[in-house]
Amino acid sequence: MRKIILFYGEECPDCTRVMPWLDQLGVEIEKYEVWHNDENRKLREEYKELIETGCSSYDRVPSFIDVEKKRSICEPRTIEELKEWLNS
Repeated sequence: MRKIILFYGEECPDCTRVMPWLDQLGVEIEKYEVWHNDENRKLREEYKELIETGCSSYDRVPSFIDVEKKRSICEPRTIEELKEWLNS
C-alpha cells in the first residue's frame, strides 16, 4: 500500500486549509503534528532531505511525503494541485 505522510502544525493556517481535502484524495495519509510534538519532529527529521528537495525549505508545513516515490510537496494551494502531485 502506498504510504503518504503529512507533517503539519496545529495552528498553521495552510494546514487548516488542506485538512478537509484529505478525505477526498483516495489515499491513506499518516498525519503527524510537528509544532507541539517532539517525537513527530524527530520523525520528520528522517525526511529532511526529501522535504528540502521538494519544498526548498525544511520548515514548511503542511509537508506531504510520498515515501514510495521519494518526493514531497509543501503548501499546496488547491486540492487539484495536490491531486496532480499524488497522481503523477
